[in-house]
Amino acid sequence: MRQRSVPAATGGGRRGSASVMAILVLTLLSALVGSQMRRVLLERRQMRSELAYTQALQLANAGLLRATEQHRRNHGYSGETWNFPAGEIHKTNSADVMIKVTSEHECVVTARYPANSDTPFQVTRRKRLQQ
Repeated sequence: MRQRSVPAATGGGRRGSASVMAILVLTLLSALVGSQMRRVLLERRQMRSELAYTQALQLANAGLLRATEQHRRNHGYSGETWNFPAGEIHKTNSADVMIKVTSEHECVVTARYPANSDTPFQVTRRKRLQQ
Protein backbone atom coordinates (compact mmCIF):
# COMPACT_ATOMS: atom_id res chain seq x y z
CA MET A 1 0.00 0.00 0.00
CA ARG A 2 1.14 3.40 -0.87
CA GLN A 3 0.98 6.25 1.59
CA ARG A 4 -0.55 9.42 0.51
CA SER A 5 1.07 12.66 1.39
CA VAL A 6 -1.19 15.10 3.20
CA PRO A 7 -0.82 18.73 2.14
CA ALA A 8 0.42 21.10 4.85
CA ALA A 9 -2.24 23.10 6.65
CA THR A 10 -2.45 26.63 5.37
CA GLY A 11 -4.36 28.08 8.37
CA GLY A 12 -1.22 28.41 10.56
CA GLY A 13 -0.15 31.67 8.91
CA ARG A 14 -3.54 33.22 9.54
CA ARG A 15 -3.47 32.29 13.21
CA GLY A 16 -0.01 33.79 13.55
CA SER A 17 -1.00 37.10 11.97
CA ALA A 18 -4.15 37.24 14.13
CA SER A 19 -1.98 36.81 17.23
CA VAL A 20 0.35 39.58 16.09
CA MET A 21 -2.63 41.89 15.48
CA ALA A 22 -4.08 41.08 18.91
CA ILE A 23 -0.74 41.89 20.54
CA LEU A 24 -0.52 45.18 18.63
CA VAL A 25 -4.05 46.17 19.63
CA LEU A 26 -3.38 45.32 23.28
CA THR A 27 -0.14 47.29 23.20
CA LEU A 28 -1.92 50.30 21.71
CA LEU A 29 -4.71 50.07 24.30
CA SER A 30 -2.17 49.83 27.12
CA ALA A 31 -0.41 52.95 25.85
CA LEU A 32 -3.72 54.84 25.65
CA VAL A 33 -4.73 53.80 29.18
CA GLY A 34 -1.29 54.79 30.49
CA SER A 35 -1.54 58.17 28.81
CA GLN A 36 -4.98 58.78 30.29
CA MET A 37 -3.74 57.80 33.76
CA ARG A 38 -0.87 60.28 33.53
CA ARG A 39 -3.27 63.02 32.45
CA VAL A 40 -5.67 62.28 35.32
CA LEU A 41 -2.84 62.28 37.86
CA LEU A 42 -1.49 65.57 36.48
CA GLU A 43 -4.94 67.18 36.69
CA ARG A 44 -5.35 65.92 40.25
CA ARG A 45 -1.99 67.39 41.26
CA GLN A 46 -2.93 70.69 39.60
CA MET A 47 -6.27 70.77 41.43
CA ARG A 48 -4.57 70.16 44.78
CA SER A 49 -2.11 72.97 44.07
CA GLU A 50 -4.91 75.38 43.20
CA LEU A 51 -6.76 74.40 46.36
CA ALA A 52 -3.66 74.96 48.53
CA TYR A 53 -3.01 78.37 46.92
CA THR A 54 -6.65 79.38 47.47
CA GLN A 55 -6.39 78.32 51.11
CA ALA A 56 -3.23 80.43 51.59
CA LEU A 57 -4.97 83.38 49.93
CA GLN A 58 -8.01 83.05 52.19
CA LEU A 59 -5.81 82.83 55.30
CA ALA A 60 -3.99 86.02 54.27
CA ASN A 61 -7.30 87.80 53.69
CA ALA A 62 -8.57 86.62 57.09
CA GLY A 63 -5.38 87.99 58.64
CA LEU A 64 -6.04 91.39 57.05
CA LEU A 65 -9.57 91.42 58.40
CA ARG A 66 -8.33 90.49 61.86
CA ALA A 67 -5.64 93.16 61.81
CA THR A 68 -8.11 95.82 60.63
CA GLU A 69 -10.53 94.99 63.43
CA GLN A 70 -7.84 94.74 66.13
CA HIS A 71 -6.25 98.02 65.04
CA ARG A 72 -9.66 99.72 65.04
CA ARG A 73 -10.17 98.61 68.66
CA ASN A 74 -6.60 99.27 69.79
CA HIS A 75 -4.19 101.51 67.85
CA GLY A 76 -1.33 99.89 69.78
CA TYR A 77 -1.98 96.51 68.13
CA SER A 78 1.29 95.35 66.55
CA GLY A 79 0.29 91.96 65.19
CA GLU A 80 0.26 88.31 66.06
CA THR A 81 1.01 84.87 64.67
CA TRP A 82 -1.49 82.10 64.07
CA ASN A 83 -0.29 78.51 63.94
CA PHE A 84 -2.80 75.94 62.77
CA PRO A 85 -1.57 72.41 63.43
CA ALA A 86 -2.51 69.56 61.12
CA GLY A 87 -6.11 68.64 61.77
CA GLU A 88 -7.52 72.12 62.29
CA ILE A 89 -7.82 73.15 58.64
CA HIS A 90 -6.98 69.86 56.93
CA LYS A 91 -6.23 66.49 58.45
CA THR A 92 -2.58 66.46 57.32
CA ASN A 93 -1.73 70.09 56.46
CA SER A 94 -0.75 72.84 58.87
CA ALA A 95 -0.75 76.60 58.30
CA ASP A 96 0.99 79.73 59.60
CA VAL A 97 -0.29 83.30 59.42
CA MET A 98 1.96 86.17 60.53
CA ILE A 99 0.39 89.60 61.06
CA LYS A 100 2.62 92.63 61.57
CA VAL A 101 1.54 96.23 61.96
CA THR A 102 4.30 98.82 61.53
CA SER A 103 4.58 102.13 63.34
CA GLU A 104 3.35 103.76 60.10
CA HIS A 105 0.08 101.78 60.46
CA GLU A 106 0.83 99.51 57.55
CA CYS A 107 -0.32 95.93 57.98
CA VAL A 108 1.63 93.07 56.40
CA VAL A 109 0.10 89.60 56.53
CA THR A 110 1.97 86.51 55.33
CA ALA A 111 0.17 83.16 55.13
CA ARG A 112 1.90 79.83 54.42
CA TYR A 113 -0.07 76.74 53.48
CA PRO A 114 0.61 73.87 53.84
CA ALA A 115 3.28 74.98 56.27
CA ASN A 116 4.47 71.41 56.85
CA SER A 117 5.23 70.96 53.14
CA ASP A 118 8.66 71.31 51.51
CA THR A 119 7.19 73.90 49.15
CA PRO A 120 4.26 75.67 50.80
CA PHE A 121 2.36 78.41 49.05
CA GLN A 122 3.09 81.79 50.57
CA VAL A 123 0.77 84.75 50.09
CA THR A 124 1.57 88.23 51.39
CA ARG A 125 -1.01 90.99 51.62
CA ARG A 126 -0.46 94.63 52.61
CA LYS A 127 -2.91 97.29 53.72
CA ARG A 128 -2.65 100.79 55.12
CA LEU A 129 -4.75 100.94 58.28
CA GLN A 130 -6.71 104.04 59.25
CA GLN A 131 -5.25 106.02 62.13
